[in-house]
Amino acid sequence: METLAEQSGISRPTLSNIESGYLSVTLGSYLSVLTALGLEKDMLRVAYSDTQGRQLQDKDMNERIK
Repeated sequence: METLAEQSGISRPTLSNIESGYLSVTLGSYLSVLTALGLEKDMLRVAYSDTQGRQLQDKDMNERIK
């Protein structure tokens, strides 16, 4: 795992946090790991079918316009 952390440009504790599913890890760190693994295109699938998230985003946008 040390090699993956180095290839990703993140610290070993950050990689450990990703492995453990901690929510405090930045999205950029996840993308760095996916890129190091050759899986960066999978990032496009993260919110692909997030219907509830999209509704919340649209609601927030509508409230800002008013």
